[in-house]
Amino acid sequence: MTAPEFEAAVVALLKLAGYEDVVPSGGFKGKGVDLIATADGERTAVQATRSAHPVGVAAVRALIDGRKRLECERGLAVTNNFFWPEAEQCAGEWEVELWDRWKLALYVDGPEPQIDDTVCAECRKPVPIGVTAFCLSTPARFQGQVFCIAHQKKQIRAA
Repeated sequence: MTAPEFEAAVVALLKLAGYEDVVPSGGFKGKGVDLIATADGERTAVQATRSAHPVGVAAVRALIDGRKRLECERGLAVTNNFFWPEAEQCAGEWEVELWDRWKLALYVDGPEPQIDDTVCAECRKPVPIGVTAFCLSTPARFQGQVFCIAHQKKQIRAA
C-alpha cells in the first residue's frame, strides 16, 4: 500500500467512524496535517502516516502545530505501525488521539494481525528465545515487536 492509498483508506475509515466531512488539509501537507475531518461540528486535524518504523514524537508535535494553525479543536494521528512512548506521552499531554495498527485492526474484517516472534521485525533473521522474551517483556520500548540485538540498538536510537 502506498502513502496515498493509506491516506485514502484513512478517509474511508473516518467516514465509517462517523465523521461527516473529510477533506485534504489544502496545501498543509508535509507540515503535520493531511486531512481535516468534521464530526458534530468539531474540526479534527488528522495526520495519516504510513511507515515501516514506529512514529516518533516529532510527528505528533507537527500535528499539534498544524492543529493550531488550522484552528481545529482536536487532533488525530493514524499509522499502520506503532507510536514511540515519547510520542504517546506528548499526545496524551496535548489530548491528541492515536490510532496504531492494533486500533486499525479493530475496523478490519478478519483475524487480528500476528507478529512472528521468532524472527527480527527489521531483518527477518531468527532470534534466540531470550531475545524474544526481552523484547516482549518491554513493550514500551519495542511496541510488541521482536528485534535482534543489532536492531534493538537501532530502534532505541530512532526514538
